[in-house]
Amino acid sequence: MKYCIYGNPTIDIVTENNHSMYVAYGGGSYYSSLPLIKRGISVEVYASYNTMLEEHPISKYIVKQQFATSVNIFELEYRGFERKLKVRDVAPKIYEWNTHIDLCNVIVNPVLGEVSVNLLRNIKSKSTILAVDLQGYLRRLVDGNITLTYNPEVEAVLEIADVVHADLDEYIALTRSRSSSITSFTNPRNLRGVLVVTVRPSKILIFTRSLFKVIEFKEDYYAPIKTGAGDYFLATYTHSYYETGDAEESAFLAHEETTYWLKERSIAGLHRAPTTQFDYFTCNLKNTSL
Repeated sequence: MKYCIYGNPTIDIVTENNHSMYVAYGGGSYYSSLPLIKRGISVEVYASYNTMLEEHPISKYIVKQQFATSVNIFELEYRGFERKLKVRDVAPKIYEWNTHIDLCNVIVNPVLGEVSVNLLRNIKSKSTILAVDLQGYLRRLVDGNITLTYNPEVEAVLEIADVVHADLDEYIALTRSRSSSITSFTNPRNLRGVLVVTVRPSKILIFTRSLFKVIEFKEDYYAPIKTGAGDYFLATYTHSYYETGDAEESAFLAHEETTYWLKERSIAGLHRAPTTQFDYFTCNLKNTSL
């Protein structure tokens, strides 16, 4: 079964420990595509397209039917294991007509709310399984900085999706919890399918209407750069869950594969843009007021 992935890619200006700066390609739709492409599965990406994405490795998988004059440009600053995220430019929302036609396994992975709830309902009507990453529905821009804030739209997402992914901070924003203690967590209301919460580096929480399960792993690899880990995990989890219907077993497989990928990437590094594009993006960024 083909996978259709929704979400705008990003161009990331990365600074590591105050000295190493480079331009890399990213975005939830990109990272979610990687484990599927690796398996030889057919992938289509639905996003707004700009010619600045021409060299992006996800470009050849984008169904180019919505064109835009802007693209997501993020600044990622790493200090040790901490990451600060700023936004320099924003791509437009994905239009409601920019969708797949035939039945498809679907992963919706927006970075800044570019997939509306109406579009999500449309997508659901032609999906064999629908997985959604909550990050794009909980992010809010404040003076170019991204914060996590409860958004009533997440209630509709929980009602529609078969699989929902969040990290610990996103779960806290979703439930408006005042505590980060796992013992205080409860199943979110309106949950239709399974909610999977990844807690770095070695815990996964699984919620269904009738289940709350904490899974702990012996291996606790803590990647210095975590960008894309949740996206990669979501795609691997969704594929396993579609094949097996086993919420817990899928978590073990997705954790194992994501950890292996993070270790490989710690050696290879992020997928960097050519030097010419580094010069362009660092010298010609728009001074967008967000």
